Amino acid sequence: MTKTDAARSGFDEVLVLTQDGHLSEGSAMNVFIVRDGVLITPPVTDNILEGITRKTVMAVAAEELRLPVVERQIDRTEIYLSQELLLTGTAAQVTAVTWVDHRPIGDGVMGRSPRNCAGCQ
Repeated sequence: MTKTDAARSGFDEVLVLTQDGHLSEGSAMNVFIVRDGVLITPPVTDNILEGITRKTVMAVAAEELRLPVVERQIDRTEIYLSQELLLTGTAAQVTAVTWVDHRPIGDGVMGRSPRNCAGCQ
């Protein structure tokens, strides 16, 4: 139902919150944010789907990109402050999100976050 409501409102996807207002997941997708050089994802205790794509993204980030990975609750306001937001899953693969609630994530352009684009205008 949340995906249908999002589509009716003109959005491509939905972000689901826990009962206490923390970011949980997308519709059948895991969610990650990058904030201050750290890849953050909700813990499995936040009723998220555990999956191979999530596990793979975490491993690649830590082992190949040397990006610290933290599993913790994500407050809704952190979404707007993040430099990057990713949705992952078997069907979604790894999908960059550039806008949430009509607000840009990073600079609103896929592949050009403030973290990896020094001097981009």
